[in-house]
Amino acid sequence: MSNALVPSIETPDTGVALLPRLLLGLVGAALVFSGFGVWLFPAAEDLPELTLMKLGVSVFMVTGGACCLAIAQPFRRRVFIPQQTL
Repeated sequence: MSNALVPSIETPDTGVALLPRLLLGLVGAALVFSGFGVWLFPAAEDLPELTLMKLGVSVFMVTGGACCLAIAQPFRRRVFIPQQTL
């Protein structure tokens, strides 16, 4: 049975844990922008070891920021409405 055939109401979870969601969103956006910003400013020395370290740090920051942004999304509860058969 697919979910399209089952009636349900999605109710947003408003006001629950608003401050942690806001902080996670801000931290996530800062991490994503910082991950890309690492490559915008030139380094004093362009050694291959530093480039590899920059790549690892930027991948870590973009991945961590994306995870924070995904967690900061509001959770939607699904309420099941049983069908009445005749």
